[in-house]
Amino acid sequence: MMTTVAFDGHTMAADTLATDAWGMKEEVRDKILRGPDFLAGTAGHNGAIKAWWAQVCQLDLEHVLAYGYPDFDAGRNDPAIMLADASGRIWRHVTGGFFPCSRGFHAVGSGRDYALAAMALGKTAEEAVRLAMAFDNGTGGDVVLEELPA
Repeated sequence: MMTTVAFDGHTMAADTLATDAWGMKEEVRDKILRGPDFLAGTAGHNGAIKAWWAQVCQLDLEHVLAYGYPDFDAGRNDPAIMLADASGRIWRHVTGGFFPCSRGFHAVGSGRDYALAAMALGKTAEEAVRLAMAFDNGTGGDVVLEELPA
């Protein structure tokens, strides 16, 4: 799924456009998922992500990090997932596991590079997704926001 999801340390933002490998477009509003003590921003094969989410949605972050993404297959199912907790810590999915992100912001999806550049220049996650919309043809629609509790 081509999309952009950005996290600026407190707010996660996502566009609502989903574009598949054939260029088919639809509206998707659940790219940001809320766990008991974390947010998950997702990009990739929506059915595979939903199957993973059904397995972990009731788990706390510690257990999700330990569980990982066991269905990972680089040629078939390689989602882009980032997890963020209330303290602003970020983990990113890499080859089936989750690893800490060294900076206080992150982005996933086809517009990731535009969003990262925007946040590196001090923009919010929402502004970063809007910037990605201007340059990435897989990012568009509305912007959906989720705030982490303080």
